[in-house]
Amino acid sequence: MRFADGRARQFGPLGHVAGELPTRLAGLTGPWRAASGWICTGIGASAAVADAVADRLRRNGVAAVSLPPGDAPGLAATVGWPVLLVSQSGRSTELLATVEALPTGRGLALTNAADPPLAAVAAEAVDVGGLADSRASTVGFAALLLAGHLFADWCTGSPPGRGWAAEVAAIPAAAVAFGDRLAGTVTDAPGTVTVGPGTVTDAAGWAALDVVADPDWLAAAEYGTLMIREVGRIRAGALETRRYLHGPMESAPGGLTVLVGGDRLDRVADQLAAGPAPAPVLRWSVTMSGGRTAVHVPDSGLPPLLLDSAALGPLAGQLLVGYGLQEIAQRVAARRGVDPDEFVYDQDDTKLRTPDAPAAPPAPLSTIDERKSN
Repeated sequence: MRFADGRARQFGPLGHVAGELPTRLAGLTGPWRAASGWICTGIGASAAVADAVADRLRRNGVAAVSLPPGDAPGLAATVGWPVLLVSQSGRSTELLATVEALPTGRGLALTNAADPPLAAVAAEAVDVGGLADSRASTVGFAALLLAGHLFADWCTGSPPGRGWAAEVAAIPAAAVAFGDRLAGTVTDAPGTVTVGPGTVTDAAGWAALDVVADPDWLAAAEYGTLMIREVGRIRAGALETRRYLHGPMESAPGGLTVLVGGDRLDRVADQLAAGPAPAPVLRWSVTMSGGRTAVHVPDSGLPPLLLDSAALGPLAGQLLVGYGLQEIAQRVAARRGVDPDEFVYDQDDTKLRTPDAPAAPPAPLSTIDERKSN
């Protein structure tokens, strides 16, 4: 599946996942809901999902941390918590090694792929159905992000899926509306990319890109900057707002800065605009209040986009922020002449190849890409 096609299709399966996953979770037999805390882990785009799940668990009153795979076994042995292993393909060698190092019965796998190798070695596993995905993950990321939030609610005794159907069904239209707002602030005009009221350096000349996000949206920022690195092939990093203020902001000139969050980032935008080397800025105001998520792109000239999110919580905004950063990744790739569906470096030791897998990558429209999905 091409990256552009994945972007267009990524929200379509969410209703099915929201409807089916509660039944799959109910079929788990391990003592997962009795856990006093959780360690969440993943790699690549799945690491961003793990971060979001840990955040949702904490919001629900359960202690949770997100760690790199290699750090999970040590903490699990010390505190006695189970480990949620998030993986797109269920074949990541790092996660398979993590399961082997865990105390018996402590690993629960959450994957896109159905019946992957990770499911065979974890204590139990649940999947979202083996959805076709692009090489730089789009469909799979959105589905696993939703599944992770459902899992976190299930862990704390909330009926997973309650109130979710209508809110999930509104996401595709919201993404289109958000795209309309982005169209007014990032364009493909030859020679320049329009950002806000002025024009800035051609995207092909950007040395780097920072995404600064409030905690609610940080997982989406982490995912989005991975897409920008993979698809656009420029350096990109995600930073939480307060951490950005303690030094990283000093290196802003030379690249685009995307500011995602509440009012404190308005001041950051003003400072960057008035700096000695004014830096191009995209400002996305994304806030939650009273069961609604408001997404506003001030320079678009369009009114704020309001989404009901009493059930989804930050998930609604996370999906849209990820979508917006995919748009930037695709635009940067186009301006730099980069094929978004090809990577420069292939690795032969990051995925366990199944014995019956063909030597060449399988058909991209029908299977999860063997080379890069996480």
